[in-house]
Amino acid sequence: MISQAKAQEAKLAIDHGANEIDMVINIGRFKQGDDEYVLNDIKAVKAACGTHVLKVIIETALLTNDEIKRATEIVMKSGAEFIKTSTGFSYRGASLDDIKTMKSVCGDKLLIKAAGGIANKDDLIAMYEAGATRFGTSRSIAILEGKESKGGY
Repeated sequence: MISQAKAQEAKLAIDHGANEIDMVINIGRFKQGDDEYVLNDIKAVKAACGTHVLKVIIETALLTNDEIKRATEIVMKSGAEFIKTSTGFSYRGASLDDIKTMKSVCGDKLLIKAAGGIANKDDLIAMYEAGATRFGTSRSIAILEGKESKGGY
């Protein structure tokens, strides 16, 4: 999807009551090394969001540690508020190493959302201590009950 279409979709969602927008970086362009395209793509959506929160998903399962660092740097330059690990459509969700890698680059300049792959309370606490401030999980009841959740990623 081209940047203009993404921006229009974000604005439409906000006009209809959305408070936050999630977007995924263009993985293909990122993998090709076209960081300027990726940055401008995010900036276009952020401009459409105005003061509303933008979470940028980098799909860490598809990236090397060096690529996670590079993607984090791009998101930091974009004006987005959050960097997010995963969409839920890859083979795994967030890992502790993903969170540590992102945090090592962004410090306190971005908020981090760990999404998917959080199986238990210990995982959640470890990711929180590593720098994640928001979590996306389909296992919240099991986590709150102190159980290990199986299934999904």
